[in-house]
Amino acid sequence: MGTGGILPHARSMAPLLEVQNLRVAYASARGGLTPALTGVNFEISAGEIVGILGESGSGKSTLAVALLNLLPPNAVSQSGAVLFENKDLLRATPRELQSLRGSRLSLIFQEPSLALHPTLRMQQQVTDVIAAHTSLSREARREKAMYALEKVFGPDAPRVARSYPHELSGGQRQRVLLAQALACNPALLIADEPTASLDPTTQREILQLFRQIRAQLNLSILFITHNPLLLDALADRILVLYAGRVIESGPAAQILASPQHPYTAALLQSLPSASAATRTNPARHLPAIPGEPPDLSQPASGCRFEPRCSFKMPVCTTAEPGLLSIGQSRSASCFKFSAAR
Repeated sequence: MGTGGILPHARSMAPLLEVQNLRVAYASARGGLTPALTGVNFEISAGEIVGILGESGSGKSTLAVALLNLLPPNAVSQSGAVLFENKDLLRATPRELQSLRGSRLSLIFQEPSLALHPTLRMQQQVTDVIAAHTSLSREARREKAMYALEKVFGPDAPRVARSYPHELSGGQRQRVLLAQALACNPALLIADEPTASLDPTTQREILQLFRQIRAQLNLSILFITHNPLLLDALADRILVLYAGRVIESGPAAQILASPQHPYTAALLQSLPSASAATRTNPARHLPAIPGEPPDLSQPASGCRFEPRCSFKMPVCTTAEPGLLSIGQSRSASCFKFSAAR
């Protein structure tokens, strides 16, 4: 394969990414600190797709930018470790981070219309990414950009390469972002709600594209979403975030079929295809999770989900449950499991 190729990554037994006790807090308007992530731990192996699931405000997008050390200025507190290929990104120098972002680590945001330059053709926008991370010649950069576009558009790549953003659909613009992310042969792709603005048909096409790319390149993907249905037949494992904490984790098929944490169960039950009552009676209202997500700027003495939980116990108001093992490769943060031991 020539300079334009995108090569599959070799498999490794060691984790590609290891997140250890990651904590992030933002400066609040009242002068205090509002925690956004409180002790997040997980790993991603080569070729693995991990889904991050949770409502708005759960910490999903903060996690995405924290992994690349791209937090905004008001994120005044950050601790823990983010080990990527054995390098701690939280303690890396700006030059080290620049060499990794966009090349070994790529991030896709959810709104392509804001990420693409309105007056540049698509091939040029992919070429510019390659120019920022390689010393290839101009001709080699254009060849590599075209190869990346062919990877996600197939025979339609030449037309797309000549197009401006306004000439493409939302799904096509999202594919261009994916081509940009793949152009420098990253080992890990972080996708933050990449299908949120797309219609269901286009969502399915993009998800199928993610599956194909993983199979072809052995690419690791962290797929962030608020919709559990998008992780079905895509993710290998799922981490459920609530109030900045992982409250359930395990194999995707098991979590989607048999959620164990009350929040995960309620989240799945609120979906049309997950509600048996709604399938048999389409006019029936979907069950909703009562209450609102917690205000993280306010201290809490108990479980953050307790005010909304239908399985609450007295202990839930006074202590926060830890993440407990509930079977092979599964864990959940709920006192009902410690009570059963």
